[in-house]
Amino acid sequence: MKFFTEMKGHAHYDKKYGKLVEKDVLISELKMLLRKLSILCKDSDVKLMIMHGTLIGWHFNKKILPYDDDIDVCVLEDDVLKFIKMDGYEDEDSIIKINPNFANRNPNDRDNVIDARIISKNCGVFIDITFLTGVVDNHYTCKSPHYYMKNMIIPLKKDNFEDCEIYVPNQYKYCLYQEYGKNVLKPEYKKWIFKNDIWVKKT
Repeated sequence: MKFFTEMKGHAHYDKKYGKLVEKDVLISELKMLLRKLSILCKDSDVKLMIMHGTLIGWHFNKKILPYDDDIDVCVLEDDVLKFIKMDGYEDEDSIIKINPNFANRNPNDRDNVIDARIISKNCGVFIDITFLTGVVDNHYTCKSPHYYMKNMIIPLKKDNFEDCEIYVPNQYKYCLYQEYGKNVLKPEYKKWIFKNDIWVKKT
């Protein structure tokens, strides 16, 4: 059974807390969630690693891509047991939920590829958290599934993203090339171009 549920027709909003908001509000809420998650992870000695589109944004200017509307983070296997102790953390604006199916690492469990979430109680946007665990052939994998050679990931490098402390993979470019292809870091995407350290729309 699927643990996390989303608003019908809106995959990036939690069903319980979901309330459609303008893009700038959504981004503001995501930054708030990342800030809280970053602090909680630091206090718990958990290395919070960014991946996927968020890692692309970090590469260019350490900010959310203007054409993106979510943040992707991972926790490595050595930190999972520390991280799941945050289950049920709640304050005025956010709540952390751990998927009880996280222990089942079978990628065939397609309803539960997300291991945890921090959710905005203000509008329901969330940050998905996936656990990268080790397998016998020296790879990290998650339930999505994505596979990364361990030496592409560790040792992690500490940095910041949207003024929050995060970690990035040791060979982050190869992680992105593997996932998106060799053109992923070109400073141009559809209607956007990167120049003078910011993304601007083409005229």
